[in-house]
Amino acid sequence: YCLLCAGFCFIPNDPLFVPIYMWIARIGSICFILLQQIILVDIAYNWNESWLEKADKAEIDEGVGKGKKWLGAILFSCFILFSLSLAGIIILFVYFGGCPTNDAFISITLVGSINCTVVQLTISETGSLLTSAAMTSYNTYLCGAAVTKNPNAVCNPKLGETSVGNIVIGLLFVAIS
Repeated sequence: YCLLCAGFCFIPNDPLFVPIYMWIARIGSICFILLQQIILVDIAYNWNESWLEKADKAEIDEGVGKGKKWLGAILFSCFILFSLSLAGIIILFVYFGGCPTNDAFISITLVGSINCTVVQLTISETGSLLTSAAMTSYNTYLCGAAVTKNPNAVCNPKLGETSVGNIVIGLLFVAIS
């Protein structure tokens, strides 16, 4: 695989190859993001299930009311993830709002996150607030990554700046998934 990736460095940039490679990269990135979301949903479900099992075990082994610390940890994690997501969306509106495309992306992220959380908690039998919180934070990150790549300088005040924080967060999501 590494040799294949290194081999791409030696392919000439003539007009025939660039459009083909661009479409391969677009389709590959869509597949990667979908796979990454599936993996992150699985991680969040397993995280929630693990802490619920620990809460149940504490109730049985240590007595009634002793599992509340694990349930509290789940709620605290949800609070942190939702708070970070809400802060991220507010920051996106403040810095990147005002352009129709950016406003649409940010609004869709906010409304989609609320809808998915409501649907998961009301319709699904195995609803998990922790999974909704984790996916909301991931989707907020994806929205931020999208609006910071807007090539219009009027809509993107950060155009041309390199953000080490965005790179670190992106690598963190990749490493976790």
